[in-house]
Amino acid sequence: MSDKLSTIKSPEKANGLARLFAIKSQKGVTLIEYSLIAALVGVAAIAGLTALGGDINTIFNGIGTKIASIKIN
Repeated sequence: MSDKLSTIKSPEKANGLARLFAIKSQKGVTLIEYSLIAALVGVAAIAGLTALGGDINTIFNGIGTKIASIKIN
């Protein structure tokens, strides 16, 4: 079982969150790092859409108005 887990014998060989929290297994550290990145991307997307929400709404309303004014024979 020990060959499946990547264990760190000394803290000097650890990196990132593993060193910060003295975690011996890298599996959990990688999951935490990817979760933090995903959360940051989500927060950035929400902030961007909130800031541009009014402008995007205006653009889509303009497109909808132009499409509605097209006369089909």
